[in-house]
Amino acid sequence: MSNAFMINRDLWNDLWDDRIRSGDLKGPNSRDKYLVEFIKQRREEMGKQLLDIGCGTGRNYIPLVEEGFDVTGLDISPVGLQILKEQLEEKRLSAKLVMGKSSELPFDSDSFDFVLAHGSLHFGTWNEIENNFAEVWRVMRPKRYFLFEVRSRNDATKITQRMDDKGYTAIDFTGLLMHFFTKEELLELAKENRFDIAMGPIENSRPRRPPMGDKFQWYVVFRKA
Repeated sequence: MSNAFMINRDLWNDLWDDRIRSGDLKGPNSRDKYLVEFIKQRREEMGKQLLDIGCGTGRNYIPLVEEGFDVTGLDISPVGLQILKEQLEEKRLSAKLVMGKSSELPFDSDSFDFVLAHGSLHFGTWNEIENNFAEVWRVMRPKRYFLFEVRSRNDATKITQRMDDKGYTAIDFTGLLMHFFTKEELLELAKENRFDIAMGPIENSRPRRPPMGDKFQWYVVFRKA
């Protein structure tokens, strides 16, 4: 593997903080359209207690709170959580924000009715992703939903160096390790974790201006059996 793409896990938190400070991560005005559609169709089935894993500066967290859900936000970035906290205070909204890792969710089992992970659970090796999914399953209540958004194997927006791992796991130029998913892998994770498929998997593409390639993402809603 090229020395230009070395993993430094100790720096991951700093990398996220830097991305947030630079404005690279979108704010609450770019809310996820599949989440919006799911709420329209199945709000009564979603319950009240929601967990937003990788809540960042609140692109989905703030609208969910405004719609009356009891939302807990989890993120590894203290900078992002502070920005989100300040935004919530300005709007006079209550905040439940926790700094922590998806691999060790600091919550009791069967705590949440709905879990959202928008571009947050694909960082790491395949074994780490499997562990993330097991943790999501643990904190979910039975018969509830988990909306997962992740990069597709067809995505062409990242400069990456592939690693020796299951499927396509790679390091981008910033040093972040991530997995790019196939449909078959999403179905495999569902089977391993006793999830049914409630929606999808749907592959969505967004064209980018050259020299960047098109952005491809998977959306899927799992249901805990």
